[in-house]
Amino acid sequence: IKEHIVTIEKSMKMIIELSQAETPNYNQIVRWVMNKEEHATKLQDIVSQYFLHQRIKPVDPENTEMYEKYIDRLTLLHELLVYSMKAKQTTDLDYINKLNKAILAFEESYFHTHQH
Repeated sequence: IKEHIVTIEKSMKMIIELSQAETPNYNQIVRWVMNKEEHATKLQDIVSQYFLHQRIKPVDPENTEMYEKYIDRLTLLHELLVYSMKAKQTTDLDYINKLNKAILAFEESYFHTHQH
């Protein structure tokens, strides 16, 4: 996931740089836009297909502690999906910061308490 975020960030920066050129190379801009969207989609697929469909299991709300962790993980994964979608639509690097914060928070929640 982190590699995809890095690639999305690089793509955004290249789109911005190429767009500001005196004579923009639209072919290069289109390639970077496609690259950005491809990696954002791959990030969404990992979050959805791997974590939401396979790894994060529903928890009985009666088990308050585990249910809170479950809701926290769902919330963080949802943030990753939304910020990935926003990254497709814009070159606003603020979404890269939001993606990085969300993935770090998810790592803390999932990997430091998850038993393999």
